[in-house]
Amino acid sequence: EQIKLPKAAIPLLAAGIAGIIISYGIYSSGPAKFNVDLSVTGRTITGSVMRGEISEYKEMNLEPNSVLKSGDFFKINIKIEQSTYYYLVLQDSHGIYTLLSQGQVNSDDILTFPDQSNWYELDNKKGIETIILIASDNIIENFESKMKKLKRMQLRDLFAEAVIKEFSFKHE
Repeated sequence: EQIKLPKAAIPLLAAGIAGIIISYGIYSSGPAKFNVDLSVTGRTITGSVMRGEISEYKEMNLEPNSVLKSGDFFKINIKIEQSTYYYLVLQDSHGIYTLLSQGQVNSDDILTFPDQSNWYELDNKKGIETIILIASDNIIENFESKMKKLKRMQLRDLFAEAVIKEFSFKHE
């Protein structure tokens, strides 16, 4: 037997179902979703070294898996399209995680690390260098203690509600 509803109840029922669907979408939307641009600039010595002075450098935008050598330099550039909290981490060729910077960024700000005039210099330990940017709508509670778990747990498991970008290059 069919259930008969009064005509006035049908729009109310439809509105109720729509409200449930919208609420579900808002409260279970998962991780933050916004665009993050992470790029790395490399700087290599192209001239000769005489009397301790280096004559020339070449700068280039690195592609993933580009190669830099011990003694070369790099700089990290970040642009996030909305105001957010960020955490910038380096996993060096030793496998050690280091928090390079954290803070809050405004919409469309461009950040450069270490800063406009300085560079990170590669040591003599060869391997893969990975830069990790973690961006979140909210401050990540206990971030330092979560970083200590990185060797045992996956990034995406530790920071499930964040946007994560990684960039790796070879250190030869």
